[in-house]
Amino acid sequence: PYVRSSVEASASSWAREDGIDGLRVDVWPRFRVPIRTGLPLYASAFVGLRETAYSLFEQRMRGGLNPDSSATWILDLPGESSRELFEVGAEMGTELSRVYNVSAGDLVRLKHTIEPMISYWYVPGVNQDDLPVFDDVDRMEGRNLLTYGFVTRLFGRFTGEEEAREDTTSQWARPSAPGGVRELARLSLTQAYDTERIIAPVGQPPGSPDGDNLSDFDLYLRANPLEAASVAAYTSFDSSAADISAAAFSLR
Repeated sequence: PYVRSSVEASASSWAREDGIDGLRVDVWPRFRVPIRTGLPLYASAFVGLRETAYSLFEQRMRGGLNPDSSATWILDLPGESSRELFEVGAEMGTELSRVYNVSAGDLVRLKHTIEPMISYWYVPGVNQDDLPVFDDVDRMEGRNLLTYGFVTRLFGRFTGEEEAREDTTSQWARPSAPGGVRELARLSLTQAYDTERIIAPVGQPPGSPDGDNLSDFDLYLRANPLEAASVAAYTSFDSSAADISAAAFSLR
């Protein structure tokens, strides 16, 4: 097995007339190692480190971190601060597929896949009260998260120019050249369980006694009947309340 590495890094300067502002540097390297199972499975484990450092121009802000607050108390943050985090996780999945020969215009073969997956992600909780809040980078909550579900996809192989190579190792389809392979449809269903977080049912406030550690079921459907057009629909179903908490539809 060989290690794959990636790094996300950013340097930002935040400025405003009133309230906390300053510099932020965020560096987030990750290292992933494939795991050989000897079975028709793909598996990998990863570890990540994250360093976020601040140097503030203005440390004081009336009413706390909310610029629209009417409170009169003064928040006073340290001029220099940082946050150190680590994360570990793993994922495993497989693919079941079948190919069908068809004859419909340029379409010569269909491939149907069913791809179950399970993943785990752990981030310890750390105190971040001394850090400013500029955007979502500034707060990373603890996670002890197990995610599971499946993706099923339908590919079409078309005649024409030299056929494109199918990507069977990734959950995402490769873009196709004319006469190659194109993903025609995708359906995914996922749910997560987080021991570090209690989620209130839809329509109830945070901290509701009816809450649990289960996320909503996320159902996503996308169809690409033409290379120049796609239709997508998404819904999030709260099983504890037996109600839809979100839904969306798009046409491109």
